Amino acid sequence: MSLYDVTHQYCDADAFPAETTNVSSLLRDEFYKICPGQYKYRNGTDVRLGQPRCGDGTNFSFFVSRPPKEAQDKQRDKILIELSGGGACWDATTCKRQSKFLSFPQERLGPLVGSSCSAWTSRGNSMLCAKTVGDTDFSEYNVVLIPYCTQDVHLGDEPNSDYGVKHVGGHNLYQTLKWIFDNFPDPSHIFITGCSAGATPFPVVYEIINSHYMAHGKQVDINGIADSPVFLTPSYFLENGLGHWNVRTVMDLIGFDYDTYKDDEIFFNQVLDYALENSKETDRWGYVTHDSDTVSLLYYGFMNGDSEFGSEYGLRRRNRSGRSEPWNLRRQMTDDLQIQWWMKMNNSLSLAMKDHSNFHSFVMEGTGHCTFSLNVPLQYTGFEGWASMIAQENDTMIYSAKADNTYSSPSAPSHSFTNSDKLTSNASFPQTELLSTSATGEVSNKSSSSLDSAVGSSAMEPPIESANWGAPQHAASGFGSSLVILLAVRFLFHSH
Repeated sequence: MSLYDVTHQYCDADAFPAETTNVSSLLRDEFYKICPGQYKYRNGTDVRLGQPRCGDGTNFSFFVSRPPKEAQDKQRDKILIELSGGGACWDATTCKRQSKFLSFPQERLGPLVGSSCSAWTSRGNSMLCAKTVGDTDFSEYNVVLIPYCTQDVHLGDEPNSDYGVKHVGGHNLYQTLKWIFDNFPDPSHIFITGCSAGATPFPVVYEIINSHYMAHGKQVDINGIADSPVFLTPSYFLENGLGHWNVRTVMDLIGFDYDTYKDDEIFFNQVLDYALENSKETDRWGYVTHDSDTVSLLYYGFMNGDSEFGSEYGLRRRNRSGRSEPWNLRRQMTDDLQIQWWMKMNNSLSLAMKDHSNFHSFVMEGTGHCTFSLNVPLQYTGFEGWASMIAQENDTMIYSAKADNTYSSPSAPSHSFTNSDKLTSNASFPQTELLSTSATGEVSNKSSSSLDSAVGSSAMEPPIESANWGAPQHAASGFGSSLVILLAVRFLFHSH
């Protein structure tokens, strides 16, 4: 007899109940909307992480699609998990600004139901499940898309905040993963990706998945790429924001010592290091970021307590020249703030690479942010080759002798460690040819046999935000190149 009851009163009419929907009952190559139920013990108390909802109380569901064709290893499934992004908020002021992101994204994602990945992509909504990256054919993967509507980077356990927002992203995440565990008891490969707020919880998502399958005696390859994660945590945010999400529950779930690090400005770096320490050496992690990211900088300003930074009032006040708001916002950012943000990002990535041979980073030159399904970085020269080696299953990898060369861009100095500063990997990646396009349009070859860090220039005009920002999109010009040189010099002096 079950110790708890499950109800589905908070499920849309077009959603299937997660607890009674088996993946084998779903047609291939068609997206389904799956709604996890509400869990309560028989005495009426809530089950931990068992009340999935959106921030404004609307119903939460995740999306699932079986592959159109079976994987080569027909006995074991492959899974692609993608977490959506969309900002964050932690008090009445920030959540008022983010209010439209607290509802389930029905208008944007609802049309997925009944559609195939290839059909959705053909309508201009490019998805990773319709792509082949290197030797990894994602059309062979079961796709699980986790929408984002709680503004807590998918980790919260606070259904009753003082300002009326349900920060229960941890509930949505956990119940989605629970459905995966129930329906895929022995997958061969899991690839995790996410954009921005969907990339930030990557270490936690990995740790939950890895610990589950390890506890059940299953050897599963788990790789992933976090696209533009926003994981810097200034002291103002730690004191005034993080506690409103109540991430302690999820941190306790993975065994992370929340109390020790909750006031540490490198809180999420500590989470990253913890998960990497527990990871399998053969599981490869990739982090990709621009060296100038207006969205990340905007939130970095908010998290430092600047209530006008990026606000409507601030944008109106700054928008005197008639140019687009993103350009005016970027112009008003001080060099010190940009340097501070990038120094901390660069330091975090560099330390992770030094301490963990299975952690790798790719830096995109210029200003930009992610969108969905790695669409932005895939337009940068060199990224697909880098990503293909992150994504490959171990049985398809060909390891070479260890080396410590670095990918670099011909148009600007590298942001990463010099060879003498870096630790070499025990198992390096196969030698690949990198075509890098400089800001002047010149193309040159650069070969490397290590994947520890890469710096890529855009091989084409960057999409979405960057396409509208004009000249500042290239880090190799003006402010960007001088910043790179300054950061490289400062880092070398402080690292010895």
